[in-house]
Amino acid sequence: YWVGGANGNYSTSANWNTLPNGTGSFGAPINTDDLVIGSNATIIIDGNYAPSSLWIENNAVVNFTTSANRTYTIGGGNVSPAFKIEAGASLNIQGTAAIVLAMYNAAAEIFGVLDFSGTNARMNYENGIGSGTTTIKTGGKIRYGGNSSNGTGSRSTFFMESGSTYEVYKNGGTFPTGTYHPQSLVLNSGAVANPALFLMNASVGSYGNYEFNSPSNTNATTGINQNLSFNDVHIVNDGSGKWVFSTSTINGYTLNIDGNLTVESGSIFDVNRAASGSWTCVILVKGNVSISGEFTETGANTESVLELGGSSSSTINLTSNAISNDISLKVNKLGGIILALSDINLPSSLNSKLIFSAGCINTKIYNKMVYVANPSSFSVLNGSANSHIVGMLKRKTDQIFTPYDFPVSNNETQWARATIVPTSADATDWTVEFITPNSAANSGLIPGVIDVISNYYWNVSRSGLSNIANLTLYYNGLSNSTVAIPNQLKVLRRNNTVWQNLGGNLLTGGVENNLGTSGGAAPLDPIANFGQFALGGVINTLPVSLNYFLGKNNIKGNELSWKVNCTGVEGLNFSLERSFDGLNFSEIHKRYATAVACRDAFSFTDLSINSHKNYYRLFIKDSDGNTQYSQVVLLENTPQKGIVKVYPNPASAQNCYVEYMSEKRGKCSLSLVNLMGVNVMQQNYVLMQGNNVIAISANKLSAGVYTVKFTDEDGFTSTSLLVVE
Repeated sequence: YWVGGANGNYSTSANWNTLPNGTGSFGAPINTDDLVIGSNATIIIDGNYAPSSLWIENNAVVNFTTSANRTYTIGGGNVSPAFKIEAGASLNIQGTAAIVLAMYNAAAEIFGVLDFSGTNARMNYENGIGSGTTTIKTGGKIRYGGNSSNGTGSRSTFFMESGSTYEVYKNGGTFPTGTYHPQSLVLNSGAVANPALFLMNASVGSYGNYEFNSPSNTNATTGINQNLSFNDVHIVNDGSGKWVFSTSTINGYTLNIDGNLTVESGSIFDVNRAASGSWTCVILVKGNVSISGEFTETGANTESVLELGGSSSSTINLTSNAISNDISLKVNKLGGIILALSDINLPSSLNSKLIFSAGCINTKIYNKMVYVANPSSFSVLNGSANSHIVGMLKRKTDQIFTPYDFPVSNNETQWARATIVPTSADATDWTVEFITPNSAANSGLIPGVIDVISNYYWNVSRSGLSNIANLTLYYNGLSNSTVAIPNQLKVLRRNNTVWQNLGGNLLTGGVENNLGTSGGAAPLDPIANFGQFALGGVINTLPVSLNYFLGKNNIKGNELSWKVNCTGVEGLNFSLERSFDGLNFSEIHKRYATAVACRDAFSFTDLSINSHKNYYRLFIKDSDGNTQYSQVVLLENTPQKGIVKVYPNPASAQNCYVEYMSEKRGKCSLSLVNLMGVNVMQQNYVLMQGNNVIAISANKLSAGVYTVKFTDEDGFTSTSLLVVE
């Protein structure tokens, strides 16, 4: 036991005793001794030593220092772990020369802090000396700063547990090879001219969470030139410099992020800062993307991609100019959706593209849009029924008589592609959105020319001077287009209270207008008025149109009502379907109606309600086998117990409210949990029996998505989502 007080030499006999209170035998440690330091001390390491074990305990702050190079090898005895720093204790390796810690056939477990700041000081975790292992335990931390060297390890010798930290707080440095728990943290907080590099390539293993937080950083050119894999990446503060990924002119690299990417305000994430070339560098994010700083490419390389991947739903939240220069956005979500919490603005660079591979970006839920400012007709690629924009897509055009695609829809299971051919090279912004139902589908008809109109439409708006030479609306990507006779289809435009016939030239899976605004045979007469565009034609072109499908709550249950326009059919089969999650539907009622009866209004009351949210849709099939789905109707039923609603949602800088239904008077706790799983607020309340309204101060919350969680005294838990803008 160290009994030498605050300062002393390691080799001095009077500083060590066989009993912690100093009443045993004194003597300098030998290589078979087990050592314990339980009080604050600065100890001069005046030789090369190899104790069997060393424990730092009792919240002690211990400094090892030296003026000559020393090796301190731990292990070889029976104590396990051979090297231990308890929680609350720390060992600081200091001095003007190197102290090298090494494990010999033994284990090290760091619950507290192990800090290296001495000249060339380091710890070796690899198998160079015996087969030792080092584990940074939950809550433990290892740090490298000052003039220290770098620790080295392997996947089988160095381990980082959940909640552990490996920090580099000096210029340069490295993060070693090891086995990292996804919720461990590698923290770079001290970069000045160069960030810490990574010794483990993605082909070897993955690091945990990575955070760059260095207000003193000035680096603008040194890049990370290798394939890397992390859980979360968080660029908090990069000082006056940038965090740079790839400066190679001969290789392209991928940064794989299994969790979330966050770039805070004022920080710059610079991708592919190569002097030349076209090597593709990819930042693949499988979780949420939040960029309030800048995500950019500042070199001469033109192949930089922010890829939204993974197999579960995620969110994207960007400030207006978050993405700049030659950055493309690729949608490659193999499961779930990408929910846009903000508008997504892609830069005007001719190398910036929106690329679809799999999955959808949903901008509809929060009324956002995707804007592609690159005016090239090839700036949007590969849209499909499985990969498109759910909501609004805005594109800039500047090419005459060149088709521009708009892969849009109103849900993730179909797409309603539209193509615009501009009449001029004037820079013009076009916005297209697909909407259903079409509330004007049964008004403004022209008998014998327009008898039926699709129960959906495309809303097209313009900012700029160009008109439309040709507009093509595609129905082959719709789950049920209701098209019966394609060669009779016409493109229609809503002109105040009537539908205007713009003609129809049948294409593969779609219809192109070929009459222009005059309604005569003038193919180059451009469309100059915009708004609602639909499909339609004479009777039987569209076999059935749905006048309405409505739902409401009543005392007995949920009442659904509908009416169709079924002119020219022999009869209809109706199937009413219900879902509790909005995805999986099952039939709850069916009915057949003759050609005469199908013109009547129908209704059905669902008495078997067992969910707070009930989704309904109507499936229609005519005698020719043509089928059609209605829009989905959501009816919410007040629960007997739990959260009723959160409002306003999204919330801004004001109070928002939670309605909670309680069966009885009693205690409960309310907590808010962010997307990182961190509990950001918790309050206790006493609920009254019945409906309770509780205020939440949204102005104290950062923008993002939160889980609102109520837990009552019986252990019952109810959750809902809150979006703060």
